[in-house]
Amino acid sequence: MKHILISDDSFFLNGAKALLLESDIAFETINLNEKNARTLTRTLCRGDVVLIAVDNIYYRRELVNIASSISCRVVFAPAFHHIQPVEKELPWIVPRHVEPGYFIKLMRKLSDESMSQQSRLYDYFKVMDYFCESHKNFGHHYIKHTSIKRLSQKKRLILKKYNLDSSNSQGELLCRDVLLLKKKHQEKKHLKNLICGN
Repeated sequence: MKHILISDDSFFLNGAKALLLESDIAFETINLNEKNARTLTRTLCRGDVVLIAVDNIYYRRELVNIASSISCRVVFAPAFHHIQPVEKELPWIVPRHVEPGYFIKLMRKLSDESMSQQSRLYDYFKVMDYFCESHKNFGHHYIKHTSIKRLSQKKRLILKKYNLDSSNSQGELLCRDVLLLKKKHQEKKHLKNLICGN
């Protein structure tokens, strides 16, 4: 199992690399300013720990798709300064700027975590997707039959669950990506159960 740190922030990667070199953690860094995200598909294995410290929402979405297809353990590290870490269930959200000791502890802890099932995940994802997408898809039954006021309340509750309630629109986009990753994992697990006859 490897720990792979992916970022478009060279300063963050250099600091994380210096910390991890002093530990016994096997790791690799990928700087998106130098390498394409698609190179990941050759190095990622099931169960690898992937830390995504990427601000570009398009790169981040591509990384979510890659990590979900291989069933990796993911932690998002946004550049927000005012959020508290969320380590309840994968994928986690931790601020990019944390104490060195906490960072190492986090990397070790991730090795033992696995993605869990979550009820109402699909509805949560649809609420966040509704607010993040410009086309405002009214096609989903849940969205069609819910008032804007109720959707806004749901959005606030979902953001609060991930400690992103005081963040801006970047926090909303990150929350949607977290839910997308969970949704993809759940769909993959459901498909596997259908194939295996469970």
